[in-house]
Amino acid sequence: LRDDLVGLVSLVCHCGPPSWSKPYFKVDPFNGGGSSGDGPFRGDIVTAIPGGGSVPDYLAIYVDNQGFHFTQLIHDDYFKAIKMLFNNGLYVSCAKLLMSCIDSMAYVEFGDVKGNFERWLEEYSDLSRCGITPAELWEFRNSLLHMTNLNSPKVRRGETSGIIPFIGGVQHLPSIHPSLPKPSNLYILLQEIGSAICRWGESYNHDKDKLLKFIERYDETISDSRMAVFSLNSPSESYQHR
Repeated sequence: LRDDLVGLVSLVCHCGPPSWSKPYFKVDPFNGGGSSGDGPFRGDIVTAIPGGGSVPDYLAIYVDNQGFHFTQLIHDDYFKAIKMLFNNGLYVSCAKLLMSCIDSMAYVEFGDVKGNFERWLEEYSDLSRCGITPAELWEFRNSLLHMTNLNSPKVRRGETSGIIPFIGGVQHLPSIHPSLPKPSNLYILLQEIGSAICRWGESYNHDKDKLLKFIERYDETISDSRMAVFSLNSPSESYQHR
């Protein structure tokens, strides 16, 4: 996945402005005005302590006079590492991080509620092009993240089909045997989740009331892209803490 293939995930696609005049998100970036919340950023608590260091505010980084560069934020926090793993042939680790990314998006959208993973996929993705369903991807996620295998309890009981990711130039492979996991192209899945993130971002252009909840929940996100710097005994001593 070359750097210009954030387009792999449609994250660099520039979507034209909607017909209304209200401020809105940018799908890399979302076009229009910025976004802000009335409450303090959590990092302000640390930054305000004299000699206590500083914590970067992602809104200060990704909001400018053009708008909230939403997909660039998601790219930097998730897809930069996902692409690095894919490009280096670390496909299992890539798939794990992709599942964790969906977990995070689902939490930000719906909160910590049962079924948020499948619900996010149902609302924003089209997994039919991957030959799988949200329920099947949920079971894949469970077995992969918790046990690094393809056999969740439901798959073992035959209640849902397992998934085996593959890399190749064809979109679909025929099932080897009904009792074996269903092949699904990992690259196509990456593309579709990226497109789903674009659709998710666009939803904020149509429902501004969601924005404050996004900020509240995304404030909890930790990221390799934003390092907090804390002072120790002297102003010259500091260490970085994620």
